[in-house]
Amino acid sequence: MNIGRKRHRFRIDELSASTADGQTTETWLPVAVRRGSLRTLSGREIVENDQVEARTQVEIEIRFFAGLTTAHRLCLVDNDVAAAAVGLGTAASDSDVGDVYNIAALDNVEGRNRIHRIHAIRQET
Repeated sequence: MNIGRKRHRFRIDELSASTADGQTTETWLPVAVRRGSLRTLSGREIVENDQVEARTQVEIEIRFFAGLTTAHRLCLVDNDVAAAAVGLGTAASDSDVGDVYNIAALDNVEGRNRIHRIHAIRQET
Protein backbone atom coordinates (compact mmCIF):
# COMPACT_ATOMS: atom_id res chain seq x y z
CA MET A 1 0.00 0.00 0.00
CA ASN A 2 1.34 3.40 -1.00
CA ILE A 3 0.63 5.73 1.94
CA GLY A 4 1.12 8.80 -0.28
CA ARG A 5 -2.12 8.01 -2.10
CA LYS A 6 -4.10 8.19 1.14
CA ARG A 7 -3.99 11.96 1.34
CA HIS A 8 -7.69 12.55 2.02
CA ARG A 9 -9.34 12.43 5.44
CA PHE A 10 -12.77 10.84 5.69
CA ARG A 11 -15.07 11.08 8.66
CA ILE A 12 -17.30 8.05 9.17
CA ASP A 13 -20.81 9.01 10.32
CA GLU A 14 -23.47 6.76 11.82
CA LEU A 15 -27.21 7.49 11.70
CA SER A 16 -28.76 7.80 15.13
CA ALA A 17 -32.47 8.09 15.85
CA SER A 18 -33.93 9.60 19.01
CA THR A 19 -37.53 10.01 20.07
CA ALA A 20 -38.74 13.01 22.04
CA ASP A 21 -42.37 14.10 22.49
CA GLY A 22 -43.49 11.44 20.01
CA GLN A 23 -41.26 12.86 17.27
CA THR A 24 -38.41 10.78 15.86
CA THR A 25 -35.31 12.77 14.99
CA GLU A 26 -32.50 11.32 12.90
CA THR A 27 -29.00 12.78 13.17
CA TRP A 28 -25.60 11.75 11.85
CA LEU A 29 -23.03 11.16 14.59
CA PRO A 30 -19.30 11.04 13.74
CA VAL A 31 -17.67 7.81 14.89
CA ALA A 32 -14.18 7.79 13.34
CA VAL A 33 -11.75 9.51 10.99
CA ARG A 34 -9.66 7.55 8.50
CA ARG A 35 -7.14 8.52 5.84
CA GLY A 36 -7.96 7.25 2.37
CA SER A 37 -7.73 7.54 -1.37
CA LEU A 38 -10.50 8.74 -3.66
CA ARG A 39 -10.98 7.77 -7.30
CA THR A 40 -13.87 8.78 -9.54
CA LEU A 41 -15.35 5.80 -11.39
CA SER A 42 -18.15 7.38 -13.40
CA GLY A 43 -20.41 10.35 -13.60
CA ARG A 44 -23.67 10.97 -15.37
CA GLU A 45 -26.62 13.32 -15.46
CA ILE A 46 -30.20 12.12 -15.42
CA VAL A 47 -33.15 14.28 -16.44
CA GLU A 48 -36.15 13.43 -14.29
CA ASN A 49 -39.29 15.51 -13.70
CA ASP A 50 -37.76 18.45 -15.59
CA GLN A 51 -34.76 18.46 -13.24
CA VAL A 52 -31.19 17.43 -13.91
CA GLU A 53 -29.70 15.10 -11.30
CA ALA A 54 -25.94 14.55 -11.31
CA ARG A 55 -24.68 11.18 -10.09
CA THR A 56 -21.01 10.48 -9.40
CA GLN A 57 -19.76 7.03 -8.41
CA VAL A 58 -16.42 6.81 -6.62
CA GLU A 59 -14.09 4.22 -5.13
CA ILE A 60 -12.64 5.01 -1.71
CA GLU A 61 -9.97 3.00 0.09
CA ILE A 62 -9.55 3.53 3.82
CA ARG A 63 -7.85 1.67 6.62
CA PHE A 64 -10.10 -1.01 8.09
CA PHE A 65 -12.91 0.10 10.41
CA ALA A 66 -14.64 -2.73 12.29
CA GLY A 67 -18.42 -2.57 11.99
CA LEU A 68 -18.52 -0.43 8.84
CA THR A 69 -21.73 -1.08 6.87
CA THR A 70 -23.74 0.47 4.06
CA ALA A 71 -25.77 2.26 6.76
CA HIS A 72 -22.78 4.56 7.42
CA ARG A 73 -21.70 7.49 5.29
CA LEU A 74 -18.30 9.03 4.57
CA CYS A 75 -17.61 12.76 4.64
CA LEU A 76 -14.52 14.33 3.12
CA VAL A 77 -13.07 16.36 5.99
CA ASP A 78 -12.00 19.89 5.10
CA ASN A 79 -10.69 21.04 8.45
CA ASP A 80 -9.72 19.97 11.96
CA VAL A 81 -13.08 21.06 13.44
CA ALA A 82 -14.90 18.26 11.63
CA ALA A 83 -12.26 15.72 12.64
CA ALA A 84 -12.33 16.84 16.29
CA ALA A 85 -16.08 16.15 16.57
CA VAL A 86 -15.42 12.42 16.53
CA GLY A 87 -16.10 10.80 19.89
CA LEU A 88 -17.80 13.84 21.40
CA GLY A 89 -21.30 12.48 20.76
CA THR A 90 -22.38 15.68 19.03
CA ALA A 91 -24.30 15.75 15.78
CA ALA A 92 -22.26 16.08 12.62
CA SER A 93 -22.37 19.43 10.87
CA ASP A 94 -22.28 19.28 7.08
CA SER A 95 -20.87 22.81 6.97
CA ASP A 96 -17.52 21.52 8.28
CA VAL A 97 -17.08 18.90 5.57
CA GLY A 98 -16.63 18.74 1.83
CA ASP A 99 -18.41 16.08 -0.22
CA VAL A 100 -20.63 13.48 1.43
CA TYR A 101 -20.62 9.90 0.11
CA ASN A 102 -23.32 7.27 0.65
CA ILE A 103 -21.85 3.77 0.78
CA ALA A 104 -23.28 1.46 -1.90
CA ALA A 105 -20.95 -1.52 -1.40
CA LEU A 106 -17.84 -2.32 0.59
CA ASP A 107 -15.14 -4.96 0.51
CA ASN A 108 -12.72 -6.08 3.21
CA VAL A 109 -9.79 -6.52 0.81
CA GLU A 110 -8.55 -10.12 0.89
CA GLY A 111 -10.40 -10.60 4.21
CA ARG A 112 -7.34 -9.39 6.10
CA ASN A 113 -8.98 -6.58 8.13
CA ARG A 114 -6.48 -4.02 6.85
CA ILE A 115 -8.21 -2.13 4.03
CA HIS A 116 -11.82 -1.36 3.14
CA ARG A 117 -12.51 -0.74 -0.56
CA ILE A 118 -15.77 1.18 -0.77
CA HIS A 119 -17.99 1.96 -3.75
CA ALA A 120 -20.00 5.05 -2.95
CA ILE A 121 -22.24 7.64 -4.56
CA ARG A 122 -21.60 11.31 -3.96
CA GLN A 123 -24.57 12.97 -2.29
CA GLU A 124 -25.67 16.05 -4.17
CA THR A 125 -26.42 19.04 -1.97
